[in-house]
Amino acid sequence: MNCRHEIKEIYVDVDVKYKNYMSDGLPSAIIRGLLQWLPMRFKLYIRKSPNKRVHLKLVPEYSIPLFTTFQIRALLHDDPFRIRQDLARFHLTGDVTKTGRIFDEKFCDGVIKKAGKWIELF
Repeated sequence: MNCRHEIKEIYVDVDVKYKNYMSDGLPSAIIRGLLQWLPMRFKLYIRKSPNKRVHLKLVPEYSIPLFTTFQIRALLHDDPFRIRQDLARFHLTGDVTKTGRIFDEKFCDGVIKKAGKWIELF
């Protein structure tokens, strides 16, 4: 299995209500603090998920190895079950396109719920 897959975008699904996450202004400061230790710069985007939780999108200045994205996702509090599932999916298929997905829409209670628009934080 080739583990040299390079990723251009990282998606994080934070299981916290968007309103609470954004209320105190700390998220961008905390994320900026965590990302300063990495050897590259990122653009960071945020949006409300279809379930009114938080989606983050990080765009590194250059592509990074797949397994580094798992570490970054864990640091940014991505859902641990989601990370485990992505690791298992990649292990079974070797297909990098089956990892790191987030939903733009979800069907719940007979209604299609849509994610918000991406907002650049930095």
